[in-house]
Amino acid sequence: MGALFFERLKKYYSDIGDELLNRSKCANIFPNPTDKGTNREEIYLNFLKDHIPLGCNIFLGGFLFNKKGDESKQMILSLLAIQLLNTIF
Repeated sequence: MGALFFERLKKYYSDIGDELLNRSKCANIFPNPTDKGTNREEIYLNFLKDHIPLGCNIFLGGFLFNKKGDESKQMILSLLAIQLLNTIF
């Protein structure tokens, strides 16, 4: 019975992937690359909001760096797990 569930789950995410790809392609209507990127970011942001656990938040933008202080040149989506922050601080 478990195998049937995983097959349905695999089909679900495959269908979602197709839908996200098609929506992303629709962003090509915008001539400006920034507009295309913003539109695509919103598409993926909304998908993730529907699929991440309740204890997490997702938002656009942010500031990302590693332990050496090297900064990321691009930051699109940030995922924040509140439980993780409580553990760190």
